[in-house]
Amino acid sequence: MKYHKMIALAVALFASAASAAVLTNADIIKMSTAKLDDAIIISAIENSEPKFDTSAQGLIDLSAAKVSQGVIATMLKRSNAPAKDEVAPARPALGNDVFPKIAPPLVEAVVGQDYFLRCTIHIERGNYVMTNYSRGEIVPINTPVKVVSAFGDKLSLKRLDNGQAFTIENIAKSTLKSLAEVGRMMLAAGKTPLEKLPADLAASIRSGEMRLGMNKEQTIMARGYPPAQETASVESDRWVYWSSRFIKQTVVFNDDRLVQGRMIH
Repeated sequence: MKYHKMIALAVALFASAASAAVLTNADIIKMSTAKLDDAIIISAIENSEPKFDTSAQGLIDLSAAKVSQGVIATMLKRSNAPAKDEVAPARPALGNDVFPKIAPPLVEAVVGQDYFLRCTIHIERGNYVMTNYSRGEIVPINTPVKVVSAFGDKLSLKRLDNGQAFTIENIAKSTLKSLAEVGRMMLAAGKTPLEKLPADLAASIRSGEMRLGMNKEQTIMARGYPPAQETASVESDRWVYWSSRFIKQTVVFNDDRLVQGRMIH
């Protein structure tokens, strides 16, 4: 009986959140109190418009209500992000500058060797999946890593800055590429020289944030490669990303500049 009551409460909470089109601290506390899994709460946060109180007192109240640190971190991230159906607007520096191509050369990843990430990625439960969902912990471009192993559909890596282990998982039906090709896409022998770009643009790339006015190279650095199953070539002017399993994001380029981006549910 308690189990059925919990499910009914969860359904009611989600229905309430959907009708309001926003989530508040009170909604998060209710879901946490109902003992919903963190993954469910985080999914609700990422697929709703946030109206969170992230002041010092608001965060203290969330912690006192035993909301997990992972959920609170996602609330902070969503509060600082652009609306979920938009790409962040261009900043003035992006409108007039002609940016150099700065991506380092492609290399063959070798087990036991050290490299740097070529783009900012998101990992969940120690795994980055090449379907490239924008969920989980951000690992920024130029993070130093060692290739620990390459077997089957996974590259096992170890961060050299903090010792964290994680994997890059190739989903061949999405990437249409081999694991070796994925290694070339994701790893570089040297750092990407972001110092050649305006500081605010470099900061957006490190935080995984696409911005209007970015060129294609910068968009890949910030967001990674779009899955090839719907974006056959990055030479095209329309790319499709997935923010989660059920939400697509289409971005459009004109003259190698990002001019449009929106979510499709």
